[in-house]
Amino acid sequence: MKIGDKGQVVIPAEIRRRAGLEPGQRVEIEEHNGVLTITPIPRDLIGYMTGLRRGRRSPLQDLLKEHAEEVRRDEKGGL
Repeated sequence: MKIGDKGQVVIPAEIRRRAGLEPGQRVEIEEHNGVLTITPIPRDLIGYMTGLRRGRRSPLQDLLKEHAEEVRRDEKGGL
């Protein structure tokens, strides 16, 4: 595959079918150590954000954890 001028990548039809990706569907793209992961966002966005996705990390819980770490750093006088 090749990345187009606008940074777009075409996902082959067979992979889209196996992953359950549909046209217009929102996805989450994460990067970890140079590896990209594309996760379909379910139509139940509230359930998705509150961690109701079975076996998946909650984006909301990640944000709360990150905020708590920032508060601890601030309390210790660090930035």
